[in-house]
Parts: sequence; C-alpha cells; structure tokens
Amino acid sequence: MADTSKDEQKDRPTAKDIYDYLWHGRDFELEHLWQRSIFLGAFLLGIASVYAFYVKDIFIPHLSPNQITVTLNADKKEAEGSTEYTLIINPNNNPETKTSIKKDKSFSLLFTFGAVPILISLLGIIFSVLWIIMGKGSKAWYEIYESNLAKMSSNPRFWKSEDEAEGKSELDKIFCNKTTGRYSEYVFGRLKNCHGDPIDKSLFSTAAGSFSVSKVNIMIGIISFKFFILALFFHIYWLCKTIFAYPWPPILISFPTAILLLILLIYRLKKKLGSSYLDN
Repeated sequence: MADTSKDEQKDRPTAKDIYDYLWHGRDFELEHLWQRSIFLGAFLLGIASVYAFYVKDIFIPHLSPNQITVTLNADKKEAEGSTEYTLIINPNNNPETKTSIKKDKSFSLLFTFGAVPILISLLGIIFSVLWIIMGKGSKAWYEIYESNLAKMSSNPRFWKSEDEAEGKSELDKIFCNKTTGRYSEYVFGRLKNCHGDPIDKSLFSTAAGSFSVSKVNIMIGIISFKFFILALFFHIYWLCKTIFAYPWPPILISFPTAILLLILLIYRLKKKLGSSYLDN
C-alpha cells in the first residue's frame, strides 16, 4: 500500500511542473503571435497594395476628365507633313457629346469608382479588425500566463527545498532578501534593471525603450483600421458628389447607413471570434 501511495504522489504534478507549464504556454503564445502576424499581414499588405494600385492607375487619372484625346492617322498621299494628328474634343463645348459622356459615365462610375474602392476598403477593414482581434487575444492569453507566473514566483515557499532546513538552501543564501524573506528583486513580475542600463522612450536614442512590442503589433491594426474607414467614407462621398446633382441628401443617407453596417459587421466578427473561456 505504501508503495502505491508513493507512486500516486510521483504521478501528481508538482508546483515546479505547473511553473514550467506556465512558462511553456507563455512562450508558445509569444512565438506564435509573430507567426500569425506574418500570415495575416500578407493579406493586409496585399489589400493595401491593391488599393494603392487602384488609386494610382485608375482613380487619380480619372479625377478631371475634361477632354478627350483621339489620335488620327492621315493618308500619306493627302498629307505632306506628319501622318499622325491629335484631335482634342472638349465636351463642355459640345452639348450632345457632354450628354452622351454623362450617360456612359453614370454606369461606369457605379462599378469602377463605387463598387471597386468600397469593396477594397471593406476588405481592408475586415482584415484590420482580424489583426487587432488576433493581437489582443494573444496578448490576453500570455498576460494570464505571466500574472500566474508572477504570483507563483512571489511566494517564498515555492523556492524553499523540503529537504533542507528553513533558510539553509543555496537559493536562500544567495538571493533571498533577509529583511522581507522574499526573492522580491529576482522573481518574475518584479525584475529590476540591476546594472542601471539606460532605458528611455526617446525615438532619437539607441538605448532600450520601455515599450510593449505586442502593443506595437496591435497599433498596426488600429492604424490600418482607421485608414480603411477613412478610405471607405471618402469614396462614398466622392461617388455621391460625382453622380448626383445635389449630393448632400444621398451623403446624409449613405454615411449613417455605412456606419450602422460597420457596427453590425464588427459586432458579428467580435461575437464569432470571442473566446468562450475568457468571456466566462
């Protein structure tokens, strides 16, 4: 019976086993945070590149189409000089041409300057929200691990050896504070800058900085999120202003509708991707 009891005690996890498990979980979350960021960042970078291409090659060249340029080829027998001529038509001087262009423009605008940039902006918003959720979720988990590590580390009984007399272990002799009886200077969560190495928040020095790299990762998503929201509302405004003779009524309808749809979209994403363990 005694041997069975000893075997059962050996199979039970010790405080040191739990401590090692917490460190493993914390390191796992930190390591995979950057791997997930690289994977999701590829999609976000791709969307940003598509939007930049659209603005550069499609949107900007069509901002002020005030004239139409046509190249005509002349017959060599009838023209002594150049065989190529450029004909410039100003639609403002030709009412029929202006009306024809306006009709064609209204249909193409809805797709090229309406659906396309709005769809790109929505995709950017969705992936930016996913980036923020991923960063915040990973940060929540490894901070839970760290808080439990700090709690275990701050307990002086955790560091004492049962085989040695009280206060006689090597760790006690070297590291334990004789006044408080704790390893307050060395435990996780209470570490200090023992050598006094320079640490500041200046962006113009090469010294270490008291910053959270996980917060930087989340901030990338927040900046991207804000940028694509501005892009979405800009293209809605520009489309209404271009199509309608009196753009403000459609704008005043479109903006609240877009805001409501964004709120519903983000709410659904947060609900679908929420952690059932952390919510409880």
